[in-house]
Parts: sequence; C-alpha cells; structure tokens
Amino acid sequence: MSQSKRLKKAREVRARIRRHVEESHVFSKTIEVFSNICEVNEAELYQKSRNRRVVECRAMIWSYMRTRTNVTFQDLGAKFGLNHCTALHQWNRHQDYISYVLDKPFRMHEHYAQSYDAGRDLLDDYFLVDSVDLKGYKY
Repeated sequence: MSQSKRLKKAREVRARIRRHVEESHVFSKTIEVFSNICEVNEAELYQKSRNRRVVECRAMIWSYMRTRTNVTFQDLGAKFGLNHCTALHQWNRHQDYISYVLDKPFRMHEHYAQSYDAGRDLLDDYFLVDSVDLKGYKY
C-alpha cells in the first residue's frame, strides 16, 4: 500500500473517531442538561418508569435529539432500552405539549414547554450552533 493511500485511510479513521466522540458528546450533554432541568437522576432515565417527571424528561431529550440530529426513533428508544413506539408516542405528546391552544396565548402544558425551551436554548448556546448545524449527527 502506498504512502498516500495509508495517509488517506488514517485520515478517514481519525474523522470517524472524531465524529463518534462529537455525537456521543451531544447526546450525553443533552441528557445532562434536561435531567438537571427536570430534577431527574440520570440513572432513572434508563429504568422503565412511568413517573411523570422521568417520562417528560425523556420526551424532552428525545425531542431535542430528534430535531437537532438525524437520530431515528428506533435508535432513541434503544438508547434507553425502550421500544421505538415509545419514542414516537412521546414525540407526538411533545408536539401537543408545546403547541398553543387554538388562538389562546398559552400552551397546552406551559411548564413543560418552558422547561424544554430553557434546555434547548442552553444546549444551543453551549454548542454555539444553529439548529441546522447538528443535522449530520447520528450515533
């Protein structure tokens, strides 16, 4: 194998490693921020719990990762040991919770929406990116 081919292969491997580290960092930082905002222990997120705080925290994490990255519902559910249907259902509930009620100036679940907005803004500021910049990530 020639010197240039080895160098090219080494660069490709290095790029894949860097991308994996960055993707893992986005996911772990998202979990850290939303678990602090929701006052949920990170270990609770990985348990099969129907506690409202835990379920809503997971929904916020999944919604942020889904809108800011290319992660599939199957990947999101698998990350927490749950079915992809659970992630899809929470995605739909998230859309309901943050939407405004008809022509009223309040949202369906105002506390949830404010918590999500705070976490989203904090993460966007942390990564110093626009929403389109994270679209290429997939762990």
